[in-house]
Formats: sequence, structure tokens, C-alpha cells
Amino acid sequence: MKKPETLEEHVVVCGYGKIGEKICEVLEQSKKSYIVIEENPAIANLLRSMKIKVVEGDATHSRVLKMALIEKAKALVTTFGNDTNNIFVILTARELNPNLLIASRAVSEEVVSKMHRAGAEIVVLPEVVGGMELGREMVKRKLKIRSLRV
Repeated sequence: MKKPETLEEHVVVCGYGKIGEKICEVLEQSKKSYIVIEENPAIANLLRSMKIKVVEGDATHSRVLKMALIEKAKALVTTFGNDTNNIFVILTARELNPNLLIASRAVSEEVVSKMHRAGAEIVVLPEVVGGMELGREMVKRKLKIRSLRV
């Protein structure tokens, strides 16, 4: 696949699962340019049919990040359900573009500090955020639940 030569100051979205899809929706609504790196050929073809810029390949490889013009990008977000892959992409991307804003999904709370040290400015644990949001919604609805006393 050829490099999309017209991209500059764009967002590189690594992975188009549930989280990556939502990120792309927000970027689309905000009229921000972006490109998706997706390893699954079926999903990559779907994205092409939707006229979404995509590089088919493994984002842990610097060659694939370069195909997404990482050197010209403004930001990168990793969405993998595997912390090791996310950290590896963070390290590689930071090396290729020291000025990049990097955001990452984390699966384990234990790796958050490692992701920050690797170069991610933003780290989110979707399960933690989801649990907190569910808890807030329960409290907001003023349910009559007895306090637990030990």
C-alpha cells in the first residue's frame, strides 16, 4: 500500500475495534484528519469502502507507522487490548516523532505509569472509566440503598 501523501498534522488511530471506532467518530465529528492502522484485512477493506484512510498492517512495526506518516502526525492513539503492544507502539512512535501527542488504552492499572514513562501523555482504562460512570449513574438516580456498615 502507498503512503497517503496528503496527510499532515493528523491523528494516527491504531486499531479499529470498539474503542477505535468511537475515537474515529469523534475525530470525524470534529473534522480532524486521521488515518487508521488496522491489521485485520476484512476490517481494513470495510474502512476503505467507508472512504476512511487506512494502512493495513501491524502498528508495532515502525515500517507500518511510517506508512501512516507518523513523522508528520500531530497525535497517535493506541487502542489494543494488549498492554505490551500498546507500550511497544508508544515507544516506537515516540522515537519516530518526538513531538507527538500520544494517548493509549490500558488494560491493567499496573502499566499506567510505564505507559507514561514510555511517552504517553494520556492513558485511559476503559473498564475503570465505565465502572465509575455506572456507579455515578446509580448514585445520581438516588436509589434507596442501605449503607454497608462493618
